[in-house]
Amino acid sequence: MDRAALHNLLRAQFLANARLGVNIWPLSIALQGDDATVRFDAVLSGGDARVLPEPMQRYALVTGWREQDGRWRLRHAQWSAAP
Repeated sequence: MDRAALHNLLRAQFLANARLGVNIWPLSIALQGDDATVRFDAVLSGGDARVLPEPMQRYALVTGWREQDGRWRLRHAQWSAAP
């Protein structure tokens, strides 16, 4: 699946699940030059579990970012079910 296909799939899911919500906390941001690592927990609500995770599931996320031309761009993301 390429980037455009993933974008379209997620867009369709968001449109089909009008009540979809995401709550995140606490943000832990580590900066190192033009790179940043952001760690946080997220609770997703309102999904139907077909493509998006089970409703009200909590996840631990780690994302990597790089500043390019004055904008932060996502480089990678990892997630797992939070204990």
